[in-house]
Amino acid sequence: VTMRTVVVFLILVSAAACSRSSERTTNGPVLTKLDVCSSAQSGAQTVVLYAQDRRSFEKYGLDVTVTQVSGGSRAVPALTSGSVQLCMMAALPAANAVLAGADLVIVASVVDSLTYSLVVSPEVRTAADLKGKSVAISAPGSSSATAAEVALDALGLKVDRDVSLVGVGGYRQRLTAVQAGYVAGAMLDYPELANAKASGLRTLIDLGSLKRPNVQIAAVTERAFLQAHRD
Repeated sequence: VTMRTVVVFLILVSAAACSRSSERTTNGPVLTKLDVCSSAQSGAQTVVLYAQDRRSFEKYGLDVTVTQVSGGSRAVPALTSGSVQLCMMAALPAANAVLAGADLVIVASVVDSLTYSLVVSPEVRTAADLKGKSVAISAPGSSSATAAEVALDALGLKVDRDVSLVGVGGYRQRLTAVQAGYVAGAMLDYPELANAKASGLRTLIDLGSLKRPNVQIAAVTERAFLQAHRD
């Protein structure tokens, strides 16, 4: 995660936070409260936790509470219910929610390409070895599901016809599913990708090498909230 990414995110958060209720800290300055969610424990999403750890939010006058949710399918209801005002999540779940009637809007793209890798058990040496087996994703309709379809298509395979997708949860759960032999592969990103390699699993395809445009991580909010806080 680069400092430039952190600064861009802070600017977005600051813009979204204007006119929110504020509270005074014990040291005196007034901080604007903002609830933010992160939809995955991936390396790219550590921007929020990094900024919080460095107390960078306070420099911008913000009192930010970060909530971790598992996948975009859970991030959407967090936004639409008002539990959070901004979420770092994949664009696809947000787009699907809009098609279903949600009034969400993407205010920035943080990662604009797929960074997943399809990691497989040692006995899977070629794409043909995956036929009739399963690959772990977070949930149907998630960015990991999209990544799995792209990965399998690049390998000459099709979802359902050749390989089944199984929703098991976050990165750690997916890695565990492969290690336990519940599935033959999983869509992973760092830091769990490093743990997978260390445990002897193989990368069958790195989607980053395809350089295919895809908004994997975006800053998403409700349109009504954005319009009410444009200052």
